[in-house]
Amino acid sequence: FSTGLLKVGLNGAFQTFNAGLAVAALDLLRDSARFRKLFPRITAARLVRGLTRVRHNTRLSGRMITAGPGRRVLLDVAHNQDGIHAAVSSMVGEGTTGLTVVFGVMKEKAYVPMLKQLEWVADEIITVQPKNPRAARASLLCRAARHQGLTAVEGGTVREGLRIALKRRRRVLVIGSH
Repeated sequence: FSTGLLKVGLNGAFQTFNAGLAVAALDLLRDSARFRKLFPRITAARLVRGLTRVRHNTRLSGRMITAGPGRRVLLDVAHNQDGIHAAVSSMVGEGTTGLTVVFGVMKEKAYVPMLKQLEWVADEIITVQPKNPRAARASLLCRAARHQGLTAVEGGTVREGLRIALKRRRRVLVIGSH
């Protein structure tokens, strides 16, 4: 496919990378006569339209969404090491640092490496406990963050943690399992 420059309809630099992988895969599949027979309507124009309208077409959201007063709250559903890495890499690449981070996650997740990744964008981490029986306690996450040398505050529930974060004068990132 020759798509030219492509604007992906999802936020985050990693989404452009993912879209590039999808385009490359389709390019390889088009070499197959069977694929062309099964999917004759896939054209470069339709591919571009689909990728630019992906949020509208799929209702997919939760990645690098801005919200709140003055659009100073970033929301991302990254809830594992790879997702946190992708989100943090994107933010660092865009110069988005110095954030108050509201972070909660399930207890079976590798939260220590996630906290280490968040250090790249966080001035402060407010740990929260999502309303889920599998959730890690906010106190456990707070201790782990402090053990890593991070400035951390135990925020209680997600709602309480967000209230605390909004009182700060920084941009807020809500990330993890919420």
